[in-house]
Amino acid sequence: MDAEASHEQTKQQTVPKTGSSAKNVISAALFLVAVYVMAIYWQYTVKDNFVAFTVTKVLPCVIMGMIAAIYAQWLISIGLLLGAGGDLLLAFANQALWVTKSPLGVPLFAMGAFSFLLGHVAYIFFAVRLHRRLSLLHLLPFVAMVGAMLYKLHTSGNTSFAAVVPVYSLFISVMGWRTTAIPKTSGPNILIGLAGVLFAASDFTLGLVYFVAPVPHHRLIIMTTYWAAQTLFLLQGIMRS
Repeated sequence: MDAEASHEQTKQQTVPKTGSSAKNVISAALFLVAVYVMAIYWQYTVKDNFVAFTVTKVLPCVIMGMIAAIYAQWLISIGLLLGAGGDLLLAFANQALWVTKSPLGVPLFAMGAFSFLLGHVAYIFFAVRLHRRLSLLHLLPFVAMVGAMLYKLHTSGNTSFAAVVPVYSLFISVMGWRTTAIPKTSGPNILIGLAGVLFAASDFTLGLVYFVAPVPHHRLIIMTTYWAAQTLFLLQGIMRS
């Protein structure tokens, strides 16, 4: 009986996990679709084709949110899907602010920022579950970044976003702080720290464009750092599952 039990145990260990393999194949296929959509995105602008611009901007994070859900990484999935919601609202805000000159631009921007803010809350909860120590030293770069942004906003005389920017800046700072405070003792920990830095860099560049002055190649900088950050959030979550 002992020999039979040992043989059965060995057999079970050598049987491939078909469910896990199928999950990996489906996720890889979905991610390739997301990358393909990202490539298509660069062919459009909000002025040339608003529908194509919006769909290709929003869809990658929707797909990555689905992938995170496949691996039961619920906080990461929520963060990605809220990011997609923010992308959708900011696309309409851009259309209103820069193309149609509609008064709806500011409230749409505020709603988009709020969607991203809630996404940051999901990432903050994820990071705090991994590491609870304060590590205040990691907060300093983000305080400096936000301080510079708020100073530029104040000196520019732009009061349209005066209520939105300080609140959103607080949450992006906390997200960057908590993700970079995680000890770099493993691959996933390194990736989540890098994701936080890239997300903050994307938002900082976006803030410069909206509130200070045009930034050369700002669309390329904002979207590549943003998509890289969201991809790294997804990847580190999958590596932990």
